[in-house]
Amino acid sequence: MKSLEKFNKKIWPAYVNPEKNELFSSWLLRISKENLLKSHSFSKFYFNNFPIWNRDIDKLYPSIIVSKILENTMLSSDDIKELFLESYRDIIFTGREFTSYTPGILNIGINHRIRKLYGLLCCPSCLNNEVSYFKKEWRLFFSIACLKCNCLLIDRCQKCSKPISFHRLENGHKNEILKTPFYFCWNCLHDYRENIVPIPNNSHIVRYQKYIDCTIDNKSNDLTQYSFMFFKILYLLSTKLLTTGKTTNRIKLTVEDFFNYSITTNNKINFSLHERKEALLISFSILENWPYQFQNIFKSSNVRRTDFSRDIKDIPYWFEKEILNLH
Repeated sequence: MKSLEKFNKKIWPAYVNPEKNELFSSWLLRISKENLLKSHSFSKFYFNNFPIWNRDIDKLYPSIIVSKILENTMLSSDDIKELFLESYRDIIFTGREFTSYTPGILNIGINHRIRKLYGLLCCPSCLNNEVSYFKKEWRLFFSIACLKCNCLLIDRCQKCSKPISFHRLENGHKNEILKTPFYFCWNCLHDYRENIVPIPNNSHIVRYQKYIDCTIDNKSNDLTQYSFMFFKILYLLSTKLLTTGKTTNRIKLTVEDFFNYSITTNNKINFSLHERKEALLISFSILENWPYQFQNIFKSSNVRRTDFSRDIKDIPYWFEKEILNLH
């Protein structure tokens, strides 16, 4: 290692900076490769053998990993935090600690080193950049499109339907470092870059994703000075529209009747990107031009205020004010 006495640092032999909004897990694979090591060996040597792939490491933000990165790179504490989903605290979600289920963050469904759920998205076009890497926003419930590339995100291999699990590209090559680029499926080696679906510049999808991205960047929007309050309501509406309960779907039936549209759902807790996209776009339409669209839909309906309030704590005032006018 090269010692930097001035900073009391021992920089790793081969170093690459994280890319903008890069996930820690993505950067770990890239820096392991630069050091001619597999990610497991790199973690064993430099992170005190801290287990990586049998847990949601991007969600955990482990202190041992943070301290080791501080010791062995020129990254600051703030730079390191930006690698983890912890950086979305008080932007997407709020609360003291992550739980196994955090509204706004997609679950990846870990079983040992296997991912069973479709909780990691990607932009097929972004993966074609000179540096291929995975971004934090691709773990968000609210992400459906990439505005840089003007295309839809994907949540699985379009050939074999397996979840995106780039860390498994190391599998099957015991004595070799990572050779397969991130844009290949770990299971069937299908090239994700073949699945670019463009979206028109003036589409509802673009308007929605712009609003989401600006809310995250500004940590506020025209509805609230606290972005996590907006995301709390957007999440609430979207999940209500994805319900399949016969006695609890008054909201969904009322919205479907108003928009003359049937919302797809496969009766799963962890919805597909296609299902989320439908629900998010309709929920966004309800929140646009607030509160007039909401009033048009629900004021004369049989939806009760408890249909909204039973599953949420600390309701934002701007939303509570409207549901109090319901039955």
